[in-house]
Amino acid sequence: MSEPKQAEFSDTSSEQSFSDFATLMAESPSPILRMARDGRILACNFAARRALALQRSGNHDQKVPDALVEQALEGVCQSKKRQTVELRVGEKVFSLDVVPFSDKGYVNVYASDITEMRYIQSELHTQALKDTLTGIGNRRFLMGQLELAMARYAHEGVLFAVHFLDLDHFKYVNDSLGHQSGDQLLLQAARRLNEIASDTDFIARLDGDEFVVLQNNVNGRDDAEAMAGQIRAHFQNPFTVMDHDLKITTSIGVAMPNSPDESASSVLERSDLALSEAKAKRGVYVLHTDEITEKAEYISTVARELFFAVDRQEFSLVYQPQINLNDPGKICCEALIRWTSGKLGWVGPGDFIPIAESHGHMIKVGYWVLRTACRQLKAWIEADVPIDKLAINVATPQLQEPGFAVTCLDILSEHGISADRIELEITESAHIGADETITANIQLLSYSGITLAVDDFGTGYSSLTYLIHLPITRLKVAQELVRSIFENKSNLAIVEATLAMAKKLQMETVAEGVETQDIVDLLKSFGCDFIQGYFYARPLDPEALAAFAQEYAQKNGAR
Repeated sequence: MSEPKQAEFSDTSSEQSFSDFATLMAESPSPILRMARDGRILACNFAARRALALQRSGNHDQKVPDALVEQALEGVCQSKKRQTVELRVGEKVFSLDVVPFSDKGYVNVYASDITEMRYIQSELHTQALKDTLTGIGNRRFLMGQLELAMARYAHEGVLFAVHFLDLDHFKYVNDSLGHQSGDQLLLQAARRLNEIASDTDFIARLDGDEFVVLQNNVNGRDDAEAMAGQIRAHFQNPFTVMDHDLKITTSIGVAMPNSPDESASSVLERSDLALSEAKAKRGVYVLHTDEITEKAEYISTVARELFFAVDRQEFSLVYQPQINLNDPGKICCEALIRWTSGKLGWVGPGDFIPIAESHGHMIKVGYWVLRTACRQLKAWIEADVPIDKLAINVATPQLQEPGFAVTCLDILSEHGISADRIELEITESAHIGADETITANIQLLSYSGITLAVDDFGTGYSSLTYLIHLPITRLKVAQELVRSIFENKSNLAIVEATLAMAKKLQMETVAEGVETQDIVDLLKSFGCDFIQGYFYARPLDPEALAAFAQEYAQKNGAR
């Protein structure tokens, strides 16, 4: 079988070939042309003349005025292989299939009108760059503009700034007023950003309540800060959403390129890191610094090492006594976790516990703490160490896990520990009462005999109503309030009021951070029940705690 003739130069007579081609042109409704190597049109049909706006002429001087077409003709004649090229004529777009014809350098051109297809593709491309809710740019659009801004900076030195922002407490709007209200808020936020942006700036919505303003033509840090201040100020006025006036602030992270070699995605990532710092304070803007990156890298390393810490047996527990001021012979203690990482060395609990919570490690770590503490309490009980109750800290992610209470009770049962010997401490910031799973776990734990305490009371922002509606039996006054009780009159008033309130609610109280006899005497006069702090003992290892408890009980007449 022979090869198709249109794919190679033909050896047939030009007269016969032209006759056949003329018949094809006459019968085809699509534009067809025969062209010379230099772009002259040798013949064409009516469809071609109409589509390409060609004159009806007998001479061969007419050309298709397009450099790409001329380049394609030259290429086809040299390579003897067909090529496809696009030609725009006014508002029309044609695809030209250029096919070699003869060794004289002629080509046949078959044209197809692809205007509608290109229009559809253009629309799809435009839609692909838009956020479907707000109509502003999306992540893909932003990255394209960032690449251009980065190229301008690298070649012309024109600075730009990336403002990464989100809406503070947006989740509350969605949860309390519904997603329709949340969408309305996002639309209004996009409009406000558009009001601020100049003609050379670009705005995009990345995800949820995250927006980015790309500020072009920046002269320096002052310009970037001025824009961030404008954004912040523009969000000060309330948003009216579904007949609700909402006070919504924004947190903003700002970054500018460090060097011409930096990637666009790196600048965006650094603005995101700065946003994380701003969100810790709410309603402020933060410019990225090297220290922020170093902190983020440290957090990433800690999170990675925490993943293996339990299996590597890098955790340990220490125990701090809680002295009963009403019955000195009865001693409680609190289990406190410590971590010595094989890679990082000693890492303070104030550093790694928030990271464990935010990176999803706290449930595994928390169960290790509970099992280890129960095992130790069992050993003390068997050795007749006078420990009345052991307090164990529980993090919010643990309480949010369905079945947490059941697992806790199973662990107690495994170690033969009575529920009334265990107290679980939850932080005031755990939003207890606002989460159904947390409430269910707390109710089951209390019903089973485990006592519950609120840790660091006085430093959070929770509603006090949970003290009435949930089975909380003990309040722990935060050490930040206790340590400066003589130096700070406000702290003194808060501590005194907290102890009085707890007494009215028939709750026991523990004061943390007690370091002097004067503070002990003052707290006792206020009716505080338990004292915990360096005045009596630092956190101790199990053997030292047992010795302390034995000695203290003997001195104070344990019952």
